[in-house]
Amino acid sequence: MDYVKSRIVVVAALFLLLAGLCFLPAIAGTARQAGEGEVQGTACEYSVFYLEDPPAVTADAADDAVAVTNAAPAATKPLPAAPSAPEAPVEEAPVDEAPAPEEPLEPAPEREDPPDEFKISAVNPSRPHPDNLVAEYRFNWGIWTRVRLSWDGVSDPDFLRYYVLRWTGADFGSMMTIFNDLAALEPAAQPYVQDLQYQGTLLGQPGWTDAERKAILDDAEVDLDALNYYIAVTPGAGSLLSQYVALADIAQTTNTNYTDTDISSFNDYYLYAVAAAYVGGDTSLLSNEEVIFSVYVDGSTPAQPTGFTATAYDPGVGLQWNRNTEYDLAGYNVYLMEGGTPVQLNSSLIEFGTEYFHDTGVSGSTYLVEAVDLWGNASPPAAASSALAPTTIYEEDDPAWQLTGEWVSEDYVLDGGAVLLVGRDAGATASITFTGRMVKVISAYYWTCGEVRFYVDGQLQGTRSLYNPSTQWHMQPFVITGLAKGQQHTLTIEATGVAGPGGYSFVNFDYVEVR
Repeated sequence: MDYVKSRIVVVAALFLLLAGLCFLPAIAGTARQAGEGEVQGTACEYSVFYLEDPPAVTADAADDAVAVTNAAPAATKPLPAAPSAPEAPVEEAPVDEAPAPEEPLEPAPEREDPPDEFKISAVNPSRPHPDNLVAEYRFNWGIWTRVRLSWDGVSDPDFLRYYVLRWTGADFGSMMTIFNDLAALEPAAQPYVQDLQYQGTLLGQPGWTDAERKAILDDAEVDLDALNYYIAVTPGAGSLLSQYVALADIAQTTNTNYTDTDISSFNDYYLYAVAAAYVGGDTSLLSNEEVIFSVYVDGSTPAQPTGFTATAYDPGVGLQWNRNTEYDLAGYNVYLMEGGTPVQLNSSLIEFGTEYFHDTGVSGSTYLVEAVDLWGNASPPAAASSALAPTTIYEEDDPAWQLTGEWVSEDYVLDGGAVLLVGRDAGATASITFTGRMVKVISAYYWTCGEVRFYVDGQLQGTRSLYNPSTQWHMQPFVITGLAKGQQHTLTIEATGVAGPGGYSFVNFDYVEVR
């Protein structure tokens, strides 16, 4: 009998040990959920992702716990059934006593689990759907790299769980084929398809900073949100929706957050959306779509910018350079050399329009430009001295001028002036189209002059009175510089009809200078 008791004690101890091991993952998962919002060792934050120092072992274990909490992808094999608890040992019945008959087991109640797959036929637009999906890309030198998703959940007694759908950049070509077929069924989707194709073309070009790339992705997300709606509600698009969802990897969770740790492709695009599953098999519409770029921050110094030039326009200096091609490019800094010391001209990192910077300097000055990556590493600077840009002169009688209203050519050469084109009628305009970054108007000030307006590309840039009690030749009533490079611009000079102190409203110009 003592032997039997000792066996009971040993087996009971073993049972307690196994039970403790079974509960340990649940405890770890609960602890990880409680700290889900904490970011360990964050070094710096950019538009769609975080750079982190390598976390301690405890943080790594915590991320593993999140992966357990968020459930396995539906495409994986079903999880095995949980082992039943070991039965407590019982003493053997005496030989002369028959054991009591066992009662029949009642059948287990049926559970209404969500389907293992996203059922296209079950999409019900009237069901509440998740919203405000946010994706944060967290990079940590290729280790512990992940995407953290969070969203506004649904509040419904029939809710079961969420489907988390993920597409990668490799799916983009197939997606565009599906969306083009959708546009053939629903013409209202066509503008979004065209714009998404355009955004994809832009993203295929090298040299974007992280901020520029994020701005393009923001536009693409708007298009995807609209197309997600049309593909779900357009009659006859069920097969297209099936194809679209079939491209995605799908996971399931009951939480309103999910951590994707399967970021195996760097410098690639990952697209996410979430739908809700309901009792009875209904599936909601997709949430908004979030797109991230899995940039790999390699820690190396960016290359020195190439093609750097400094062009003086008198006034102003235009700096331009070729875009760097690093994926982890953050932006650029520009400097003016003053007495051998570089003085930074930009107050913050140049993230947009990174091929051109306008300074108020003059010709003969020396400038520097450097590229900066997401980790703050700066490239060797490129240097250039500003040279005066060639000038194009449009005289008052140039046939390129387009005139409306009455304009008259008047010769004042013998008076020490020049030949002027003079207008007076209110609304009379003289327009010239040119390619350059600076345009300057040369006029005469006179006691019979009034007010004139100046427009560039249809936008009013200023109003100026040409009145002066004594005659002044070769004056400069208007100049603008820093115009977009390589583009045509139109200058318009307009007589306002507003008289000057002399009581007259004449306006005039001698020529226009373009650099």
